[in-house]
Amino acid sequence: MKKYTLHSIGLRIAILLLAPIALAANQQDFSLFQPATLSGKLLQAGNYQVSWTGSAPNVELKVRSGGKVLATSPAQLVPVDQPYPRGSVLLIPNPDGSMAISEFRFGGKKYRIVVSPSEPMRQ
Repeated sequence: MKKYTLHSIGLRIAILLLAPIALAANQQDFSLFQPATLSGKLLQAGNYQVSWTGSAPNVELKVRSGGKVLATSPAQLVPVDQPYPRGSVLLIPNPDGSMAISEFRFGGKKYRIVVSPSEPMRQ
């Protein structure tokens, strides 16, 4: 019984220590060089973090700055044959002429995240 308890405690400690590493695997930093929308939320030019949860291919994105969630969006995790040489954020025009985030590509990764189409930004 004592051996089981020690094993159980050790396993719980290992899970707690490894949890941040697992979360970091589904999080990347990115920069916007001009304002853009994500799911109707305006993001100003600046540095952000994007994280995702869910089972591939369907994931839920969260964009944060300073620890605060600024936008969420459904998306698809799409495998690619070769890793991207550098990260980029693809933008497409909204009907009003503003830009919207359509895709995230991460340097050294063999996947891209395609943002699900959303409604245009509401004024």
